[in-house]
Amino acid sequence: MSNEIPGHSIQSWLEESNAIDQYWDFDRLCQDLVKHKGKALTEYEAQLLKALLLGYNPQEIAGFLTSTDITVRVAISQKVLPWIELLVSAALHRPIEPTRERIPYWLERAGYRKAFMHRLPGYENDPSGQLEPSSSTIQKAVPATTQSSKSVARSGT
Repeated sequence: MSNEIPGHSIQSWLEESNAIDQYWDFDRLCQDLVKHKGKALTEYEAQLLKALLLGYNPQEIAGFLTSTDITVRVAISQKVLPWIELLVSAALHRPIEPTRERIPYWLERAGYRKAFMHRLPGYENDPSGQLEPSSSTIQKAVPATTQSSKSVARSGT
């Protein structure tokens, strides 16, 4: 039985994972997380964070990392979310309530996005340029060149 999710190949996951630095300042993010965590992210934690930043859900992540959905959900809630909460709360000088779906949003707000090449999962650009939650279903982030005409890509930071 294959671990692949229909429509998503392990090869596409690897390509996107390797291209994370095009969209996110992942090295700086990891360095800043070390300051709060007191130790480096494990390879598994780094892969989870990359997948979340790329908009994958736990079922998809489990398929790519040959794990179970439950294991991925527990790892995200215990090994990723607490550190993201501390990091972003410190950067924004206010408490946040992180959820798996909002990790890209909060890290965008904290200044870790390099280029706005994807649509943030579940968020639309408003006329003021601020990102606000939308009522749309959260979907995997896709490159701006393949977005539907309803999505608007923003260049810059």
